[in-house]
Amino acid sequence: MSDFQPTPVLILDQEQTLVLLGQPESSLPDNLNKFRIKSTWLCALLNERERVAGFQYNAQFEQWFEQQFQIGSITEKNSMLSLLVYNAQCYRRHDALIEAGWTPGEPAILEKAFKRGRKLEYLAETIIGGSAVTTLTVREVHRQLYAFRPRKRNPISIIGQPVRIPAAVPAPATKNLTRPIDENQITLLAGE
Repeated sequence: MSDFQPTPVLILDQEQTLVLLGQPESSLPDNLNKFRIKSTWLCALLNERERVAGFQYNAQFEQWFEQQFQIGSITEKNSMLSLLVYNAQCYRRHDALIEAGWTPGEPAILEKAFKRGRKLEYLAETIIGGSAVTTLTVREVHRQLYAFRPRKRNPISIIGQPVRIPAAVPAPATKNLTRPIDENQITLLAGE
């Protein structure tokens, strides 16, 4: 699953979110993709709660939300609150990646990096659930561009994955290693 989300079809503020929370999930129109509803207010609340109390699991945040806003117990598995919190978590990850300069991988970014003679940075998931930034080399093979891990022959697919072209690193300034010689420091040996 990609951390990037499609453009939301419905963006809600605080007032709209509270109105929608009072309705059952079944009240949404059938043609509306319920996973493309973004509550900017819930995203901001989750960010604030994470700064105060660490990572917020969905159920943990839902319980806090119910207590904080005294809206009664609505944390059912298919409640509107659980749907909006799930969506908010997804869109928070998406927004954080975009803010950090990551873009969804596509052939155009391969072409851009290749034309500039640059590498790509790839945000990969590790086996234990973390993430790591890997540098990829862009090569042309039979007139097609591919991204390769260092010292590897098999390309990897970057389509939809977080990638970015790293900022250019300026060449180090050349240091003048020679110093002017002071005539008083020179000792001439007289030939015998």
